[in-house]
Amino acid sequence: MTTSRRFLGAAVLVLAAYWQALPAQAQQTGAARTAAYEALARAGITRHADIRYNTLPGVDAARQSLDVYTQPALSKAPVVVFVHGGSWQQGDKGAVASKPLAFAPAGFVTVSANYRFRPDVEIGEMARDIATATAWVHANIASYGGDPDRIILMGHSAGAHLAAVVGTDTRFLGEAGVPRTAIVGVVALDTGPYDVARQVSNAGDARLGSGYAKMIAMVFGNDKAKQLDVSPIHHIKAGLPPFLVVSSDNRTDAPLQAVPFVERLKAAGVAAEWYEAEGLDHGGVNADIGRGDTPLTRKVLDFLATAVR
Repeated sequence: MTTSRRFLGAAVLVLAAYWQALPAQAQQTGAARTAAYEALARAGITRHADIRYNTLPGVDAARQSLDVYTQPALSKAPVVVFVHGGSWQQGDKGAVASKPLAFAPAGFVTVSANYRFRPDVEIGEMARDIATATAWVHANIASYGGDPDRIILMGHSAGAHLAAVVGTDTRFLGEAGVPRTAIVGVVALDTGPYDVARQVSNAGDARLGSGYAKMIAMVFGNDKAKQLDVSPIHHIKAGLPPFLVVSSDNRTDAPLQAVPFVERLKAAGVAAEWYEAEGLDHGGVNADIGRGDTPLTRKVLDFLATAVR
């Protein structure tokens, strides 16, 4: 049995033991997060909370902070950096929920980072926040049992878009001083705008809903150059890390966004896969990972194990 398969088997056993302590609904409420933190503690996972990764004048310290989830036994462990969702306007690093229950026994340190929001900053500044948080990880994670040269970016919803931006547009990590080779994989969980200009132009599609159309218009604006600048599909090139792109099974824009993005990655010689999470809606894709021996959890763990070999 390979090392990656042993990690996967261990993770499944821990998930089965500890998921029963967590609520079945998506872990977004305070009570649910408290339950998740308690289950993590029972599993021997330590949360180092509210660590500042940057200081900016006039910016709430919470927006420039991160949490580290680790275990004493971990050393030189690969690292998952998780970016929460919230329509680029809200949300919190606590949305990592139960993922460390899956990642820690599989041999990973987990980091969950906050960032600034619209309308205070534009999308590019959010991506810089994520790159800056990743730079903190690269410089400091060895003290928490992590390997600074094996980092996987992961995000959900708006966070998945930001992870994909940072994972494709190497300017951001370069400006932050993170070696390109330190990022060994990207997992994007159910986001829409890999091609922002196309998403803005299609935002009026009735299948997407009027609320979504208004949100996309507000977040990305009408400047085509800026839209291209934060479009992951626009920055694809050879040499990028592998991508796992996950879509909920009711995501109507996946054929116009996620699928072409993966196809373009493959055409550039980048290892990439699109995975449709059957039976899971948008929130369910985020909540499912770490809830037990689920198909999506297994898919993500398999990708992680392959990426860090």
